[in-house]
Amino acid sequence: MEELSSKTKKMKRFINFFAVLLSTFHMASCQQLHTDKALQLKNEYDMNPIGKNLNKLSKVPFFLDFTTEQLQWVDANTDEYGFSKGQEIPTKDKMQSVYWILLYGSWDIETNNNGLVNKTHVNTLGSWFQLASNPEKNHFSSLTASGTSYILMVPEAKMKEMKVLGFPIPAELKEKL
Repeated sequence: MEELSSKTKKMKRFINFFAVLLSTFHMASCQQLHTDKALQLKNEYDMNPIGKNLNKLSKVPFFLDFTTEQLQWVDANTDEYGFSKGQEIPTKDKMQSVYWILLYGSWDIETNNNGLVNKTHVNTLGSWFQLASNPEKNHFSSLTASGTSYILMVPEAKMKEMKVLGFPIPAELKEKL
């Protein structure tokens, strides 16, 4: 009986070791995909990818009502970028289908309506921008960091998924999804 117990313990240790090994491999492969995507965006749009801090993220008004599990989901499904003053935040081509959420700093939204340039300065943390949701999109010119800024990039599909999953996203955004 003791021999069977010893074999059982060894088998359990092996299974646990194997499970840890597989999960480590899976996390590393996911990290590599994330890293490859971040490097592509860095090269294509001169964006500086940075790591997210869930504690700080939970203090941004957009995320105040999110649970720890929801914040972990956000961490796994979004990317954060640092922008320096005057750096344009990409909104054209493929980037039209992403939402930008201001985590720190500020940005300027510039529109041009028949030669009349209007610049709106936004420094409210948790503010979001998405070109298709911008009522002035026909006159939109640029979204630019007006100071050192950290901005979360959320693909439109992930934002819609957050709505379906019942995440407490702002009501005005829910209406647009």
